[in-house]
Amino acid sequence: FLISLSIKWLHFALEFANRIRNNSRALQEYKNLEFIKVDNPNIIAYLKRTEDASEIIVATVNLNPFTTEEANIEIPIWKLDIDEDHEYAMRDLLNDDVYKWKGTNNYIKLSHENPAHIFSLRRI
Repeated sequence: FLISLSIKWLHFALEFANRIRNNSRALQEYKNLEFIKVDNPNIIAYLKRTEDASEIIVATVNLNPFTTEEANIEIPIWKLDIDEDHEYAMRDLLNDDVYKWKGTNNYIKLSHENPAHIFSLRRI
């Protein structure tokens, strides 16, 4: 039963992620991948953006499915024309939550219930 449930969940998650990718120009490109600094080895994070930076995606994934992991991630705002003292919006495309971040270092928490974020970054 658990295996069947896990396979159904995985199928749903992959279908949903593909829908997000199909609607994102930044995620459809291949030469724009930039890994970003994370202070926890159990979390991986990367940034993808269109050449004109009109679309910026930040993805974070918990590599440990058994525990909740927390980290600070470093968003390279100097590359995105965002000043250190300006806020920017991070909309999670997986659940539509919106967070206001400021500066380069920001906190994330990932668990087995919410093992990833796929953020769309917008300047405010």
